[in-house]
Amino acid sequence: MSFSRKISIFAGILAIFISVGMGLASIMIASKIVMDATEKSLQWQAETGSRLVCAEILSQLEILQKIANRPATTTMKWEMQKQGLEGEAARLDYLDIGIVDPQGQARYILESGTYDLSDRDYIKQALHGERAISDVLISKVTNKPVVMLAVPMRWAE
Repeated sequence: MSFSRKISIFAGILAIFISVGMGLASIMIASKIVMDATEKSLQWQAETGSRLVCAEILSQLEILQKIANRPATTTMKWEMQKQGLEGEAARLDYLDIGIVDPQGQARYILESGTYDLSDRDYIKQALHGERAISDVLISKVTNKPVVMLAVPMRWAE
């Protein structure tokens, strides 16, 4: 084989290696750019979702606080409370609404009976004057997973 032929073959092989190397480097760089952009997008979506959920929870707590401050709700008379709250659970798309007395005993508008919630942290917070939201927990009423919201209430004298 002639010297010029060997140089041509060597140059061709070198060109192939350089092209493959540049192609692989380009793929790696492009993959990193796509992964970085995807991570940033997912982080932005998670933060946006978190802000929306937080805003919705705050909105629901505001609604509950307004309901808790109604004269019919602050009375110590269960029948007046129940009558004043009937329809609110359906209107707000809640499973139920309950009134918890200072001892942690809950009575619900739709569910009959009294339930001891004095051991629940969200109830303890509300009884100490703070708005609260529970973690996902198993309801003592339905035995299903729920998230509970609680707001403090001032009982009318």
